[in-house]
Amino acid sequence: MEEMLAINIIALCLSYFVLAGGVMIHINQDEIIGSTIPAKDADMMIIQTGDGDVYNCVDIYKQPALNHPLLKNHTMQMEPSSYPLDLDIQSIMSSNISEADFPDVKCPARTIPILLNDNSSKAYVPNGLQEEVWPSFSGDRFARFHIRWVDSSNKPCYDFRCPGFVQVSEVAAIGGRITPVSVYNGPQYVITVMLFQDRKTKDWWLARLDKSSAVGFRALGYWPRRLFTSLQEKATFAFWGGWVRGPTVSSDPPPMGSGRFAKEGYRKAAFVKAIKIANRDNNFVNPNAGKGTPVTTRPPCYTVDGFGVVDAGMHAFFGGPGECPS
Repeated sequence: MEEMLAINIIALCLSYFVLAGGVMIHINQDEIIGSTIPAKDADMMIIQTGDGDVYNCVDIYKQPALNHPLLKNHTMQMEPSSYPLDLDIQSIMSSNISEADFPDVKCPARTIPILLNDNSSKAYVPNGLQEEVWPSFSGDRFARFHIRWVDSSNKPCYDFRCPGFVQVSEVAAIGGRITPVSVYNGPQYVITVMLFQDRKTKDWWLARLDKSSAVGFRALGYWPRRLFTSLQEKATFAFWGGWVRGPTVSSDPPPMGSGRFAKEGYRKAAFVKAIKIANRDNNFVNPNAGKGTPVTTRPPCYTVDGFGVVDAGMHAFFGGPGECPS
């Protein structure tokens, strides 16, 4: 049986995720020079990027999400009706920490890129996002950006492995490699993302920082509200941090984050920062520190430290080397 160990910070959400060489971390942008390969289907094009990944350019109106039985007559929403307010976007854009990227794949108009060369599937809230190193999923040890959601039957779905997530970005490469990643005691890189509910449609949107956009973010896609039961009106909790998974995590726990304990702090341990939540008035506010609980399920292996809330939002360091007693 597959087992999971996690460090959770219970506390939707704007946040930075540090990118570190380790088991799980987190999302942005890149222009990649690649080659195009004619597909058997005349309506499709296959693109191979410079890093070797292969993407199928699929008609945006024929994407996997629209095969879901609950979305048969779904009218696609190309942009959220609004974004949460009171966000200090200038402060985010002027941060002294560099943004990492995941690739933009330039498919033809009205098509979206879908990764072909992943071997398995995996963010949690029931819907969300994550960056992780997952060899059994992607076939390699690169940090990649994945999305995960859980439907009303409690079935987990990853990327485009089952229908549900509606991608609207014609260039965002879900499942793509993230570069660069942070270096221990060296340059640090983050990905800034937003997960929020559209107050008009009640759909759940995923967006990433985009300095060229008037609102500061670019929408990647959304989970239609009808896919969920408990999330149709609001979210009741969320978590940020890291987890490791696999059949041997109890007997042979792998590293998490940078592989260093949280107490080592900035430039050494993995971290999440600038976490804010959107309230019922659709304004970003700081989480209530009293309702946020730092938790680790295996203290000898993985730790959380530096948890707190400042004007810029909630933050914490997390991770560990694994290799600890069961």
